[in-house]
Amino acid sequence: MRQIVLSSLVVCCISASGANVLTGVVRARTTKEPLPAATITLVSPTNKKFHVVTDNAGRFKLDAVNPGKYTLQSTYVGYETWSQEISVDSKNQNVVIKMKESSVIFDEVVVNGRATRAEQKGDSLIYNAEAFKVLQGSTAEDLLSKMPGIVVEGGEVQAQGESVKKILVDGQEFFEGDINLALRNLPSDIIANIEVFDKKSEQAEFTGFDDGEDIKTINIVTKSGFKEGTFGELYGDMERITGIKQVETSIILIKSTDFPY
Repeated sequence: MRQIVLSSLVVCCISASGANVLTGVVRARTTKEPLPAATITLVSPTNKKFHVVTDNAGRFKLDAVNPGKYTLQSTYVGYETWSQEISVDSKNQNVVIKMKESSVIFDEVVVNGRATRAEQKGDSLIYNAEAFKVLQGSTAEDLLSKMPGIVVEGGEVQAQGESVKKILVDGQEFFEGDINLALRNLPSDIIANIEVFDKKSEQAEFTGFDDGEDIKTINIVTKSGFKEGTFGELYGDMERITGIKQVETSIILIKSTDFPY
């Protein structure tokens, strides 16, 4: 019995010591400045992906990385994608990533990626929607997929390496908490900012005591012309307003100035 227990302890110790910590920093190659909110992706040989985002100093940390060969990638808007094969051994490793700034030509105008696209304010990371170019008619989902540190994949949204559980619009919850419904129906051109933060649980907000159950949340801040509007589902005969006999399904943001009555 003692031998069995001892063997189990040895196996547990080996398993615990097998996982390593991969840390690193992301900097601009020319200016040496750190790049906050860069998306770091670690891809395993089986194509399993692990995402984290760099902090304000451009640093990142991936815990519990098993030894083996991986592909490490770093993406940041305005910079060329950095990718390198790495081998994780039995020691903790630190990686320095130097990203090359890219220039993209639009209608013979050269645009360099130096504009401030995100900034940290308190506990919130705030993205400037105007700094990200999307096609006309794009949705909020299309816009988010362009933002460093946010991953939209397979119907799931991740921000700062965590799954987003709640979507707010100007601080209010709509669409009955359905993240995909919100992102796929809101037009990108009404969005001013995207705020990412950890929201306290309803219990913690009610009692004032932190229970540690934070919820990764995205708040979509709309442009000023839409803040006085109302979200709603309109069905049936809209002929009096739109001239269209029937509108099957719509999730519409109505400007208060659209109707004088």
